Amino acid sequence: GAFGLAPGAKILPIRMPKAGRAANQAAGDKRLNESLTKAIKYAVDRDAQVINVSMGVSTASEELAEAVKYALERGALVFAAVGNSGGGANSVEYPAGTPGVVGVAAVGKDLRRTEESQFGAQVDLAAPGDEMIHACGGETGFCESHGTSDATALASASAALIWSKYP
Repeated sequence: GAFGLAPGAKILPIRMPKAGRAANQAAGDKRLNESLTKAIKYAVDRDAQVINVSMGVSTASEELAEAVKYALERGALVFAAVGNSGGGANSVEYPAGTPGVVGVAAVGKDLRRTEESQFGAQVDLAAPGDEMIHACGGETGFCESHGTSDATALASASAALIWSKYP
């Protein structure tokens, strides 16, 4: 089996809908905002201390901001990927752009921002996000990936590891 950075942490996976299956960008953002709002509250109500959101949408919602506030008021940390359009539009994504959320960018081995990693005021931390190896259903059982979602997973796992030692 595979172990993450914080092997003693209890994981509460929450399945999210694919926003890309919506009729258009606005519908996808609405769908993800609604689902993510419920997911954050669900995690907090089950005593999650570190919440990893390796996704984002271009449109913020009041409900999502309230869910983040709900998490923070109950002592949970919320980490979110800042997005992968840094080589293009670089527009702020949510929840990473939501006050109180730790927005995570991706860096390569040279400790510089990866080409796709977004940048700006929404970035609070950067973590490795290039040439990442993870377990998958492929022939070898391992796959390579990159991006701010990978970086966010490492940053939130690091927080869980630290929290387990120093609650």
